[in-house]
Parts: sequence; C-alpha cells; structure tokens
Amino acid sequence: ITSTPSAGELAAGWFTPAHAPWGRDHHPWFERHFGHSIGVFAIGDDLPNPENRVTLDPVLKDSDGVPAAKTRYAPGENDKRMMNYMLDRLEELAKACGAFEYRLHDYRDKEGVYRTPAWHMIGTCRMGSDPSTSVVNQWNQTWEVPNLFIVDGSVLTTGGVVNPTATISALALRAAAYIRDNFETLSQQTRSSIAA
Repeated sequence: ITSTPSAGELAAGWFTPAHAPWGRDHHPWFERHFGHSIGVFAIGDDLPNPENRVTLDPVLKDSDGVPAAKTRYAPGENDKRMMNYMLDRLEELAKACGAFEYRLHDYRDKEGVYRTPAWHMIGTCRMGSDPSTSVVNQWNQTWEVPNLFIVDGSVLTTGGVVNPTATISALALRAAAYIRDNFETLSQQTRSSIAA
C-alpha cells in the first residue's frame, strides 16, 4: 500500500478507478468509491542486464546536430517471472481484503516492454574498487579520465526498489567534499595515480 504524506488526496484520486459515470449515476458511484479505494504497488528490482543501455541514436539529432540519447530497456526472464509473481500476490491480497472490485495493471506493452509510471535507469557507470569491473572509484571518480567525477544514478549497481534520489544526493555531496578537501592533490593527478 502506498502511503506518502506529500501525495494526500492526489494519491486517492490517482488510485481510484477512473471510470465514474456522468449524469445521475455519478454521485452514487462516487459515494460508493471515494474513501473506499486503495492503491497497492509491487515494486521489483531488475537484475542487471548488459543489453539494457543508453547509446547515441544513429539518426535522431538535436537542434545542434548532436546525436540524441537512445535508451534500450527490456525485462529479463527473471524480471518477467517476478512481475507475474507480484501480480498474483496482489490479486490474493485484494481478495483477502474483501475487495468487491479490483484491477491489476500489467504495465507491459504488446512487445513485453514495461511502460510503468516510473523507471530508475541506473547502473551504466557502476562504482567499485576494481577498474576492470567498474567505471568509478568510491569517490565517484572515473578510473580512465583523471578528475572526471560522475555523480548521478549511473554509479549505483542497483536501485533496491526505492527512489534513489536521496542516495544520489548523498554520494554527490560526498564527492564534492572529497574534491574540496583534496583539490591540490587532484589537480596533479594522472590516470595512473587515481586512488582505489
């Protein structure tokens, strides 16, 4: 069950089935549903998939002629099984709660791609302690390019099924403090001297 202080009535309206009739049936329908509806989310964490990536579009360009970003995302077999499992559990939950009406939303389109309300596309520049298996070190500094720091969600190896904004912000603040505290040393750094 989703409960956020900031959503308030917006969440209640969002989760309520959006097919209230107009005319004389409107008020009875509204009285039956308003305050008697909940929204339940099942959120999973996709396993890393090397086929999911952001590349440059070979055709589409912006107004300056720069290639546009092209995102490729497709769920893996485990992700599909997880979604089906969660949909089954949500149906069980609705029945156990005595719901007289429920709708399950399978957000896959006809090609099997999830068209969910939100994605957290992360993990393309993963953080780690080994340059052969990661893009940045523990300070968000790239192994290959001296003094290039990446402070976005791409350094996270997993989202852990939660909104990663606070973690991204904390890592960015930590990287900024590291740059500030080590500026003199960093300004002299070469590729071979990047700290693990």
